[in-house]
Amino acid sequence: MLWKIIVPQSQTAYNLQSGRMLLLMFVLIVLILGLTHPLSYTPNATSSLLQLVTVIYALTVFIFSYSFGFVKRNLYYFVILVFYMMAADFLYQLYLSNFSLSFRGSFLIFSVVTAWYFKKKKEVLVYIISLMLLLFVVFLITSQPQNGTNYLLRYAAVMVFTFFFVGNRISTIQHLVDQDLHYKGLIERLNDGILQLDHQGHITLVNDTFCKLSGYREQELMRSFHLLNLIPEEDRERISIQLENWQKGGGGRCEMRLIRKNGEMIWVNVSASPNYDNQGKYIGTTSIITDITDRKVAEEELKQYSFELAQSNRELEQKNQELERFAQIASNDLKAPLQAVIKSVGMIQTHCARLEYDLARPYLAKVSEGCQHLNDLIDALLLYSISGSRQMNKQAVNLNAILREVTQSLDVYIKANNVQLTYPQLPEVHADRVQLIRLFRNLIENAIKFRGPNRPFIEINCSKHPKKEEYIFSVSDNGVGISQEFYEEIFQIFQQGDQQDAPGLGLGLAVCKKIVQNHGGRMWLKSTSGQGTTFYFTLSSILPEEAGLPAVKEPQVS
Repeated sequence: MLWKIIVPQSQTAYNLQSGRMLLLMFVLIVLILGLTHPLSYTPNATSSLLQLVTVIYALTVFIFSYSFGFVKRNLYYFVILVFYMMAADFLYQLYLSNFSLSFRGSFLIFSVVTAWYFKKKKEVLVYIISLMLLLFVVFLITSQPQNGTNYLLRYAAVMVFTFFFVGNRISTIQHLVDQDLHYKGLIERLNDGILQLDHQGHITLVNDTFCKLSGYREQELMRSFHLLNLIPEEDRERISIQLENWQKGGGGRCEMRLIRKNGEMIWVNVSASPNYDNQGKYIGTTSIITDITDRKVAEEELKQYSFELAQSNRELEQKNQELERFAQIASNDLKAPLQAVIKSVGMIQTHCARLEYDLARPYLAKVSEGCQHLNDLIDALLLYSISGSRQMNKQAVNLNAILREVTQSLDVYIKANNVQLTYPQLPEVHADRVQLIRLFRNLIENAIKFRGPNRPFIEINCSKHPKKEEYIFSVSDNGVGISQEFYEEIFQIFQQGDQQDAPGLGLGLAVCKKIVQNHGGRMWLKSTSGQGTTFYFTLSSILPEEAGLPAVKEPQVS
């Protein structure tokens, strides 16, 4: 693994073989010099020669690296490696000179330069102590030098140990530097802001996104800048409590306001995670900052809109109540004199019958019929206004019980027209019971009223919508049908489609659609003229328990 230390790894496939070759080259140079001149080297000459060999080796590796195009990264590595080779040489000469004062000065210079480079005294001590131990090992192996060759071999051993230890250390540092640059690049490319605080809440790290978010430059934020300096004064107490929770090791999310450098206020979402040292002690917090100002503005607008909508609904409800009261008062005021007219006409008809006054009878019959029609119209208008304005009393409604009650009330009408009515087992729905009775009654009466020449047949069905939480109901008949041009008009008040001469006021289907709309449903129809009509409507399939509402039981019908 020694070649990985001497020649840093690159993405080139040739690097593995080149590292081995260069290490072998260095060892061969040392051995050739030692074997060809075994008696010609003094310790000082050996040191000087090996310094030259080290420089030649470094230049060789540099040239080799240049030829493969990865000089920029390796140049830094080789400069540091040669620097430590020279340090080993200083220590070696210090050992050979019995720690003379002149070499102590060289060693001191080396230590000062190294301390300046690393900016941490403990790093210098690690290297000095390690190299001293290596020299001690060499001293034990080569206890008494006999000639220049031993000096040279001893020096070569020191160099190899230095390559192994210092090179490995530098490789580790370089790996950490590269890793740091990699993560820093990732942080800078994030769309969210990154904010790192120390254990006191001071800012220790920010990325470009946070700088743009706050409007401050990185240098301004890194000068003992406390997070609370960015917080509005009225929010600082709450944020201080949040910081205390973070200092206790609790992460989490929160929303806060920040003051930009220009005084503008923004909203941010903070996702904080605590940081710990090797002993598990809390040392700070790293947070992801997301700008949510637009969302907050939208929320405020939505809140204001909801308030205005609620106020409008209250006003509309009040208007509906007033309209309902007006309809009731108006109907009473209209019906009181109308009833008097009907009663008077009845008395006149009775009197004329006694006098056998045949000439007046047709006119009195028309007056009586008109008064009765007007009375029915007032009742229908009151029913229509109430169906849209009265407050609904929703509960769990059994539709089978509803249909039994409707058919019982229409029993005479159904039997008189020989109607065949069928329906399956129907589900429960959450609805207003009174309005559903009116809905099914109107649809059944409409089917009987507009029956065809054959025996009336009415079929009620229900199915669950495949995607929505709703039921689809259908009421089909074999009556006269409705032309397609009247599909929309038929649901309007006082409209009977192409059956204008039929009895009735044209309010039944309008009331049905309003009831369905009151329940949040839809109503439509399909028809073929002369063959019959099918009315469709939807009701929610969510029961009170599923909607989180208190369940109200339907009263029993005997």
